[in-house]
Amino acid sequence: MTTPPARSGSSARVDRATTREIEDALGRGRTTLIVPLGSTEQHGGHLPLATDTLIADALAQRLAARRPEAWVLPALPLGCADEHLGFAGTMSLAESTLHAIVHDLLRSAAEHGFERAFVFSAHGGNAAALARLARELEAGGAVLDTCVFTDFDAVFAAQSRAAAAFGVSPEAAGHHGGEWETSVLAALEPALVRGDAIAAGYLADAEEAGALFYPRLDARVPGGVVGDPRGADAGRGEAYLSAWVDVLEAAWASAFGPPGDPPR
Repeated sequence: MTTPPARSGSSARVDRATTREIEDALGRGRTTLIVPLGSTEQHGGHLPLATDTLIADALAQRLAARRPEAWVLPALPLGCADEHLGFAGTMSLAESTLHAIVHDLLRSAAEHGFERAFVFSAHGGNAAALARLARELEAGGAVLDTCVFTDFDAVFAAQSRAAAAFGVSPEAAGHHGGEWETSVLAALEPALVRGDAIAAGYLADAEEAGALFYPRLDARVPGGVVGDPRGADAGRGEAYLSAWVDVLEAAWASAFGPPGDPPR
């Protein structure tokens, strides 16, 4: 059998490395694990249910590119999404299930010699569950030095500033399936954006948006979109992702300090 040249092992994705590559890198100090959380939930008629998962994976990859001491797990494609269960296809975990999954992942990572973990979600519906998880871990339940990112207000502020730079209002950029997420998906996976189904959604400011989603979004927004995706542009996608990664990197630096040296 003819085999391709050996890979360098520089990829940040755990699932795309071999066990020997991970073992070698751990021995050289590459001991931080990024744990991105996504969701399988409706995003209107124009975006796939995998939207949050695709964004979580993209954010994790870009964060790891700035942090050479990090490995990245595949984004978890399920989260706490009861607020979207009125829309076909949405899948939702109980909070206790999500907590158990994260605990199990951290335990597995510790078994192999990982020392730190950075947990974040691209699905806002995980916010309350992650806040409670952070308190659990701080109370002594962590097997690793773990930062659970929960500052979704900082993310929304960064998103709004990035959108404003392109002349897009916070209401149009949106909280779910609006211009922001649609631009990002158009950049990441353009074939998954149903352009003929793009339509204006419900426009809401930050204060109103929080009340719209709970207990069920479909009761107030039957179309499932909070924002206006009609002005979406793939050319903005990378700038939007970068703005979010800036927020994550600041949280990382606060928790873990400056970047470590890349593996030798």
